[in-house]
Order: sequence, then C-alpha cells, then structure tokens
Amino acid sequence: MLGAGVCAVWIAWVGGDGSALPDALARLSPAERWTWIAIRVAGSSLVIPLVEELAFRGFLLPWLVSPEFERVSPHKWTWLALILSSLAFGSLHQSWLMGTIAGLAFAAARLHRGQLGDAVLAHALCNAGISAAVLLRGRWGLWG
Repeated sequence: MLGAGVCAVWIAWVGGDGSALPDALARLSPAERWTWIAIRVAGSSLVIPLVEELAFRGFLLPWLVSPEFERVSPHKWTWLALILSSLAFGSLHQSWLMGTIAGLAFAAARLHRGQLGDAVLAHALCNAGISAAVLLRGRWGLWG
C-alpha cells in the first residue's frame, strides 16, 4: 500500500519537461527503442529499488544510529537517523522533497515487519507504477 501511495503522490506532484526523451527515442529504430525502454523499466523497477534500499534503509539509516549497523533493529532507529537518511535519499531524486517523503515511506515499510524486503517491494511497486504512467500516459517528465 505504501508503494502505491508514494507512486500516486509522485505522479500527481512531480512534473518536469520530458519532451526531449520521446524525441530521442523516436530517432532510434523500433528494436533499439523497445530495448531501451525494457532496460529502463527493468532497471527502475528491479535494480534501483534493491540497490537504493540496501544503501539507505539497509546501511545508512541503521549506521546513523550505530557504526555496528548490522545489529541495529529498526525499532531502535532514531528520528534524527530517519530524517537524515531520508533527506540523503531525497537528494538523489529530481524532486528532493518528494524523494524525502518516499524515503520516509520506504523506511516505514521496513519498520512495519523489520524486513528490508518490504521496503524493496514498496519501492519496486512505486517505480513500476511510475514507469506505467510514463508509457501509458506519456508522462515522460517522470523519468527525469
């Protein structure tokens, strides 16, 4: 549910000028265009959620609580660690505020059952929904 909620807010809130991307894709052959799109969707829906969640909710957030981050239970997180790690996550995204909100939501997903996989799944579902908005609604600016 968190992934779908973040996705809906992201699509409603984040704009951006995506006009250059369809023009660039139009210059590719159909095979090149669909290959690029398939790699982009797979990367944003499978690879990026895993890598970012390992980095931010798997390492940085617990490390901000203790250098022995492997032993830090999500229930021992501090508000400062949660906010700093979410701000760091947000700084990597085109909309830093929306990225920060997403970081807080994905941390909540991990906190719920203490499983990093829950944050990865929420993040993956969010990114897959954003990809769907790009491809089905022409919201190219979401892939900024």
